[in-house]
Amino acid sequence: MHVIHAEAVAASVQSAATLWAAVIAGGAAMLSAVLAAIAAHRSGRWTQREQWWQRFTWACERSTNPDPGQSEVGISVLTALISVPWASDDDSEMAVAVGNAIVTRVRATRSGDGGRARRILRRWSLA
Repeated sequence: MHVIHAEAVAASVQSAATLWAAVIAGGAAMLSAVLAAIAAHRSGRWTQREQWWQRFTWACERSTNPDPGQSEVGISVLTALISVPWASDDDSEMAVAVGNAIVTRVRATRSGDGGRARRILRRWSLA
């Protein structure tokens, strides 16, 4: 008959408790790392969208400038902002709509420009 010593049982229970404590601590660390990664990703995405909005407003201001060179730079930046991956579909659609409105205004004010405003308008027909 086997005799189980109290010391052996106590050591076994202590080993199991230590193992479970390590597993729980490891799981908590993994969960914390995943949550931190998600938060960092969201923060980075928010920063990109905020920068997109700043560039968009800058480009709109430039696009409505009476100087044709400044206006062309603004239209070019608006065109580039449509295709950035962090802009939502709604943002891109808004950029196209605003761009078309700006081009329509430019076209009306530059009616004698030899078709330059029409070329800009065609470029905005990306959708």
